Amino acid sequence: MSIQRWIQHFEDLLTIRKLEAVRSANALAILLSAVLAASPVLARADSPAPSPQAAPVDSSQQVSRVTKYPELEARLKTVIPDHPIDDIRPSPIPGVFAVISGRSIIYVDASGKYVINGHLFDAATKQDLSVEAIAEVNRVDTRILPLADSFSEVKGNGKRQLYVFSDPDCPYCKKLETEFPKLTDVTIHVFLFPLVSLHPNAKRNAIAVWCSQDRQRAWNDKMTADVVPPAASCDNPVDRNLALAEKLGINGTPTLIFEDGKMVPGALSAARIDAMLGAEQ
Repeated sequence: MSIQRWIQHFEDLLTIRKLEAVRSANALAILLSAVLAASPVLARADSPAPSPQAAPVDSSQQVSRVTKYPELEARLKTVIPDHPIDDIRPSPIPGVFAVISGRSIIYVDASGKYVINGHLFDAATKQDLSVEAIAEVNRVDTRILPLADSFSEVKGNGKRQLYVFSDPDCPYCKKLETEFPKLTDVTIHVFLFPLVSLHPNAKRNAIAVWCSQDRQRAWNDKMTADVVPPAASCDNPVDRNLALAEKLGINGTPTLIFEDGKMVPGALSAARIDAMLGAEQ
């Protein structure tokens, strides 16, 4: 079954009637497997908001799941035996727990009977509480990023480092680019990551940018004025970037990786980026 059909299947299961039909352990196993299978691709490409694949985690309440939640862990292992349970942590919602499996985070109740998959927002502050959990679960060792397969723009002293996977035809990537001039003392490394399934010409445009004499200028012209660079052919890293993104679990644009390895999707504001980059080292 395709991922898209899994997602639709999961949405159908979330209706009251469907929930009534999944009370048995076998049906619950199907539901949980569908959630975990769908979660890595729920980070919708070209999205201004972070991926809905993760749930918020209150790090101040983290405790040993082995001693604290043995019954819940045992229950989940029976209904999703093919999915590793890396951690179980309290969530900000009383009686609801965040279950981490690989790069996916879902909510479950204390019995392991009900599942919630999506973002949690603070209604008072309008803050998306899932962002930090997503970033923590998807933390990247930035030392493995091949900078030779990116091009860079240095602002100010350039001491802070930001890595961006971006699509030349992505509207939210263009929105993100309008925030970069507000940043100072940072080097921005751009990894060309065309999503051909959404933008048929993206790979052609990405290669054209890379093959330009001035890559940064060609990129800026494309992202700010939609000036399409002339088609060109040269040795380029686009396919390697696609493979790297898959390895890192990146499936939407733009996706930002910070110096501490936190990976956050979406067109973040300059203020948010600046805060996450932290003070100059």
